[in-house]
Amino acid sequence: MKEQNKNSKSSFLFWLIIPLILVWLSLNYVVGLSKDKPKWVLSKTTGDDLFNVEPFNVKYEKVPPTTNGYVTIWLDDAWLSQHLVAAPLIRKYEYKAAIAVPPYAVEKQNYVNWAQLRTLQSDGWEINNHSYKHDCNMQNWSADKTSEDLEVATKYLWKNKLGADIFVSPCGVVSDTLLEEVKRKFIAFRSVEPGFNEIDNINPYDLKVQNITSSTTFDEVMGWIDQANNDNLWLILVFHKFDEDTGSMDADLYNISSDDFEAILYYLKQYEMKVVLPSQILSL
Repeated sequence: MKEQNKNSKSSFLFWLIIPLILVWLSLNYVVGLSKDKPKWVLSKTTGDDLFNVEPFNVKYEKVPPTTNGYVTIWLDDAWLSQHLVAAPLIRKYEYKAAIAVPPYAVEKQNYVNWAQLRTLQSDGWEINNHSYKHDCNMQNWSADKTSEDLEVATKYLWKNKLGADIFVSPCGVVSDTLLEEVKRKFIAFRSVEPGFNEIDNINPYDLKVQNITSSTTFDEVMGWIDQANNDNLWLILVFHKFDEDTGSMDADLYNISSDDFEAILYYLKQYEMKVVLPSQILSL
C-alpha cells in the first residue's frame, strides 16, 4: 500500500512538472526570457562538416608585363555547358579561364559537378566564389547574413579542394555592406559593371567587365579587344551559357553559340593577345 502511494505521488509530480517546463519554454520563445541571443551558424545542406575545413590555396604562374593589354575569359554560374562546350574550345586555343561557382548549384541538373570543377582547376583554370545560393537580393542582406553566405560558399569550395580567393557577386549586385564583407575575406570583387581596367591603376574591388549576351555582335567584341590592345587595358569578357538555345528570348539572353565563342577565341589568337587569369594580373 505504501509502495502504491509512493508511485502515485511520483506520477503526480511528473505530470505537474512537465506542464511547468512546457510553459517556461513557451515563454522563452514568445517573450525572449532566454539570455542567449540567436547566432548565425554555418549551413549544412548535405550533412557536410564545414567547421573543420582547411583553407585551400592555389598558386598561379606570373605573367610577363605587356604594353598590348590583357584579356580574361570569365564564366559565371558554373553551367554544365561551360564544361562540355566552352572548356574544350578554350583548351583548343591553349587558353585558361576563370569560373565563378555558387556551390549550392553544383551537382544539380544543368550544372557542373565537383569532379568537373577539379578537372578544370587542374587544367589551370581559376575557381571563384559566386556566393552560396546565387541570391540576387544579396545587396539587401545584413552584415551577419552576408558574412555567413560568403563563408559557407568558400568552405564548400575549400572542402572540395578548390580555390576561392575572388568574389563574384550574383547578378552583379553590390552594396556597402557586401563590399565591406568582401574586403575582409577576398583579394578582389567583381560585379558586372561595364568598362575596362587600367593595368597600372587596377582597383581590385571594382573590376569592370564586358558582358557577352545573345545580342552582342562580333564587331562589338572585336572593338573591345582592339581597344584593350591599343590602349594597354585589361579586358574581362564575361560569358554564361553555350549552345543552350531554348527559343525563349529571356532564357537565352546569356546564351551564345559555340561558333560565335570560337570566333572570339580565334580573333584573340590572331591578335596574339595575352589571355590571363584574374589572380595573375592582380599579382603584377
